[in-house]
Amino acid sequence: MASHEIVLYDIPSRPPCRAWSLNTWRVRLILNYKNIPYRTEWLEYPDIKPKLSPHFPGQQIETYTVPTIALPDGREHIMNSRQIAKVLEAKYPSPPLLLDSPIAKRVTGLLIKIWDAIEVIILTHVHKRLLDEVNFPFWRETREPWLNPDHATKDAAGDQWKTLDTAEAELYANGGALLDECWANAGPAVDEIAQILRESPEGPFFCGEKVSFSDFQWIGFLLFIRRIGQDQWDKMKASAKDFEPHEELLRAASDWIKRDDH
Repeated sequence: MASHEIVLYDIPSRPPCRAWSLNTWRVRLILNYKNIPYRTEWLEYPDIKPKLSPHFPGQQIETYTVPTIALPDGREHIMNSRQIAKVLEAKYPSPPLLLDSPIAKRVTGLLIKIWDAIEVIILTHVHKRLLDEVNFPFWRETREPWLNPDHATKDAAGDQWKTLDTAEAELYANGGALLDECWANAGPAVDEIAQILRESPEGPFFCGEKVSFSDFQWIGFLLFIRRIGQDQWDKMKASAKDFEPHEELLRAASDWIKRDDH
């Protein structure tokens, strides 16, 4: 590793490999925004724990995740997008990133509402459209329990256990009625985020002309949905009454979005 580069650990997509994860996008956007030298090391899901666990000795960590970065000396590794943001802001303060703003909790709360409304869409479509086959066993093992919150184990649930395949079939049954319902439930929160973006007349960011971590949270989510597929992007747009602030935000961030494959 070049001594001046940060390493960003990210999850690859199917070829051609490009960034897709909403969480790792947050850190990638910070690195691009601050013009910090970095390179990407792609890790398939089964490889994350074996790769990262040696770098967190003595720490009680139940789940090793990305984004994780390695600082240029290669010795210090940081996990979790918000913690990474704090470290990067301290070490690379220019241009500044507003880490905490009055609207941060509102944006995070609305993101959770949107996720809850479309979780089944995300779980099934990431599996079918973005992940390489080597990740399928891991994704099924870790994500199918999310589809079955009322069951302790797959064995105990028996025939009542919902698989990713059965969940996807339910989404597209009856002309995709359930899929449309999920997006309709997400629409009000998408519009609330648009309203927050419009609160500052200076725009286009949540805090007017100042770039904040909340911007990268939301931009990462928008890019994630767009990567899942044009059909889901179109449904997200159709679910909202006012989508222009979101597209204006993406246009404002266009220079930081370009680097998505290395």
